[in-house]
Amino acid sequence: MAFVDFRKFEQLSELARTAFNYRLLGGANDRISAVCPHHEQSDKNLNGHHLHINNAKGVWFCYVCENSGHIHTGGYVQLVMANTGMSKSEAFKWLCERYDIKPEGGNNAHKGHSVKNTRERFCECAHSSFVEGCKRKDQKFLIAYKYMLEKRGFTPKSMLKFRIGYIADNSVVQKMQSEGYTEDELLKAGILRESNRPGQKFWCPFYRRITLMAGHNVYGRFVPRDGEEVKGLPHLYTSGTNSLFNENTIRPEAQRDVLFVVESIFDVITVQQYIDALNENWAVVGTLGTKGIKKEELIEKMKTSGSKEIILIPDADPWYSSKNGGKTRHGVGQISGLKMAKAFVSAGLFTRVMLLPENSDPNDLSKNRFPEKDFREELVKKALTPVQYQIWIEGNYLNLSETTGKETLLKRAKEIVEASGGVNAKDSFFSWLAGFVGVSFSEVENVFLHTFEKKAVLNYVRKCLMAGKTDEQIMSHIRKLIAQADANESAKDAEFTEQVDEASK
Repeated sequence: MAFVDFRKFEQLSELARTAFNYRLLGGANDRISAVCPHHEQSDKNLNGHHLHINNAKGVWFCYVCENSGHIHTGGYVQLVMANTGMSKSEAFKWLCERYDIKPEGGNNAHKGHSVKNTRERFCECAHSSFVEGCKRKDQKFLIAYKYMLEKRGFTPKSMLKFRIGYIADNSVVQKMQSEGYTEDELLKAGILRESNRPGQKFWCPFYRRITLMAGHNVYGRFVPRDGEEVKGLPHLYTSGTNSLFNENTIRPEAQRDVLFVVESIFDVITVQQYIDALNENWAVVGTLGTKGIKKEELIEKMKTSGSKEIILIPDADPWYSSKNGGKTRHGVGQISGLKMAKAFVSAGLFTRVMLLPENSDPNDLSKNRFPEKDFREELVKKALTPVQYQIWIEGNYLNLSETTGKETLLKRAKEIVEASGGVNAKDSFFSWLAGFVGVSFSEVENVFLHTFEKKAVLNYVRKCLMAGKTDEQIMSHIRKLIAQADANESAKDAEFTEQVDEASK
């Protein structure tokens, strides 16, 4: 394919109106809404103009299928393909002819494909190859289809939505070479590697792997055959820019009610299936672990997403592992989740943490056909605050069937609450803690005696200092308040707060 600067094309608004009969959005020349060509129109969204094009910002996005593109880096071509059924090369040629644009340096000039472009084309070719292979019932491709359907719990709709591909042979690489991609470009993009085998110059590391784009990188997951034990074949990534998977779903204008944060790509696909089935205004993104986005960048994206609530879904790893002949604390996924939750709270984000069944990750939910209703009622609604989650983690390292374990955890719970600055709903927190530890509500109240009174006293001191009261006046009132609290341990919070407010006048 020839190369041009896509910014040389005229405004997309003109193209959309004249070629595709799109209508203007709000009368603005640079903003257009249209019926999206990427998905079928259901009774719910029939004739709905869900595809929005913002020429000024250079982006387009569909609020139903969540397809998106940057119009100045190839999104023109994508839209023409979707509207006309043209191939990529045909759409490119059509645009060049329409706007009378010639490739720089002449038609035969080759300036090379970028690493990002090469990876994107590789994944798109792999997806097309996989779809066509399954349509003609080629066993080489049906192996991958069966694996994703039965072993991973993915639906055919999800496979299409995430543009999943599969490398069954050399046909994808050969297709790319026929399109003008050089061996050097494929090597730089990580699509090929040099071979040490006699008579073999290169080999494709993605052979027998599921493929899809992860930001600027290619993700590959090996597909075992029936009865085959696969060891030493982890996830495969091309090296590149740190990224957040499925980021296009959290644009600020979407205003998501809940944003789920998971680690792996397969976890994202699983949670997205639940979101689609429940028809909720939720979204999910994947951090991609050590290969993905940095914590600081992730927090910033969470802030700008406009989401009302963040729910982390860490892996539910085993609590203990055998090391040096004995049992040691483990729970790596849970501890990592706690660190992330605390970082989110410190950044001012309303955050909760979802509890998964023991020794599982989010993808296990679709593997085990976990019901959609239970995902919402049993997992989402019962997600814990970071304070609860820390207590819950420490409780899993204790024997709560013994009195010593119960007493230890209640003491730690009090320390955690006081260090965090308290809880918003005391009664509901006490009820949860009592149920988790296996004690009565009153036993929890006794442990937390004066914890919330102390908080009220601190608030009183702040008020007095702001009002200019002397140290002697402040201490005198504090002594009275503490004495009164000691005399009536069962006093309600409302009554005590009223006393504090009265004393501070």
